[in-house]
Amino acid sequence: YITRGRLSEVFTGLGGGARPPPPPAALLDQFFLARLGQHEDRPGRALDALLDKLYYAPGTGIEALAEQSGWTRRHFQRKFTDAYGLGPKQFVRIARLAHTMRMLTLAPETAALDAALRMGYFDQAHFIHETRALTGSTPQTIIKGLREKSHFYNPPSRPIA
Repeated sequence: YITRGRLSEVFTGLGGGARPPPPPAALLDQFFLARLGQHEDRPGRALDALLDKLYYAPGTGIEALAEQSGWTRRHFQRKFTDAYGLGPKQFVRIARLAHTMRMLTLAPETAALDAALRMGYFDQAHFIHETRALTGSTPQTIIKGLREKSHFYNPPSRPIA
């Protein structure tokens, strides 16, 4: 936290007692850059690439990604959770549901069970349980809402039957 005393320290300490003192804006720049350096940087592109693999390759296992990253499974889970705010398993569950709902929205002739099985759910009960756990609604309620409303996958110019 920046207190009045700490700010005073910044103006006297970072200036190094130089005459004339540097402009206040330069001192603040130095202070904030030093503070940024104290915090670990975002996990970077490597972790973002692993996140992309989890999302775009639905069958990718967490164990395989951890091994590919060079981290232990537990370390991978911690880094992922720190960076994105949820664990990789939870992310995979959400991504799988999103892919399934997208498939059902774009191809209304597809049966919900067929889409669920293609996306890796074991059976209809598994799909329904997972949907309720993640959304609080049934798959049919969500699918109906997605098909009736305009959104990214269903713009007004492309109504889905």
